[in-house]
Amino acid sequence: TPDELKHAYGVGRVQSPREWRPETPVDVEEVVLRMLQWDPEKRFPSIAAVRAALANRLKPGAPRVLQPWALRPPEFVGRDPFAAVFRKRLLELKAGQSSVVKMVAPAGAGKTRLLDAWAEQARDNGCSVHRASCMPGAPRAVLSGWFRPPACDPSKPPPKDLVDQALARLEGPTVLLLDDLEDLDAAGWARVLRAVQAAVEDRFPLLVVLSGRDVPDTTAMVADDHPRVFGVSLPPLDARAIARLLRPESSDPEDLEVRDGAAESLKRESKGNPGRLYDLLLRDEGSGRFSDGLRKNFG
Repeated sequence: TPDELKHAYGVGRVQSPREWRPETPVDVEEVVLRMLQWDPEKRFPSIAAVRAALANRLKPGAPRVLQPWALRPPEFVGRDPFAAVFRKRLLELKAGQSSVVKMVAPAGAGKTRLLDAWAEQARDNGCSVHRASCMPGAPRAVLSGWFRPPACDPSKPPPKDLVDQALARLEGPTVLLLDDLEDLDAAGWARVLRAVQAAVEDRFPLLVVLSGRDVPDTTAMVADDHPRVFGVSLPPLDARAIARLLRPESSDPEDLEVRDGAAESLKRESKGNPGRLYDLLLRDEGSGRFSDGLRKNFG
C-alpha cells in the first residue's frame, strides 16, 4: 500500500545481491547497490558513469543492449552532395521526366539515413512517397504500399500489366524508395523490374530508388547505361566529415588539433564506415574517452 511504501523508505533496506548469489563479485555488488540508493543524489549521475564503474567487467566485442529509439541521431555528415543529386531527379520528375537511381553500398554505409533524407526531400517537394524494405522472412514486404493492383481472378494467371495497373492507381509524381533488395525473391524482383521499366519509359511520373548491399540485375529490362538510370555509390567518410561530429574543448588551435587527431584516429579504426563509426562513438563516449581523456589520448 502507499503507506507501507512510505514506511519502507524510512526503515527499509535493499538486500545485498550477495545474500542471494554469494558468487557475485564485490565490485559488481557495489555498483548495483549504488544504483538502488533511496536518495537519487547518491546514485550514478549517468549511464556513462555506470559503464565506467563496470569497465573491467565489460568484455570487448560483447553484444550491447541498446535502445536506438532513445538515442539522438548523429549529425548527417559526408553525404551533402547526394541531396543535390536527388533534388535534380525530383525537379525532373515534377517536370514529367521519370528516372531510376541504383544505390549499392555495404552494411553501415549510411543507405538508411540517406533514404530517410530523400523521403523528406520528396515530401517537401509535393511528391507521394512509398518507402518499403525487404523484411526478414518476408522479402516481398518491399512491395507494400505501392503495389496494390485491382483484384484479379486467382484461378487464372495474373495479367501481364498487373504492375502497370498498380502504378496507375498512384496519385501524382511518386517516389518509390525500395531497400534491402539483396533479399528479394525472383517473383518480387520481377514486379520491381516492371516498375523500373515503366519509369525509364516515362509511362508514369515515377522516381524509383533501388537500394541494398546488392541489387539484382536490371539488364533484362533496362540497360545499365540507359540515360535515365543513375548509379550512386557512398564513399567512406573522410576525417574532415568525422571532425564535424566532435566538439573541441575550445576554438583554440591546440584544441582544434586535438579534435582533428581524434577524427583521424576514428577514420582509421572505422575505415570511414558510418555504422562502424557510430558504434565507436558510442563506445568511446560511454568509456569517458572523449569527455575525460581526449587530450591524454590524442594531445
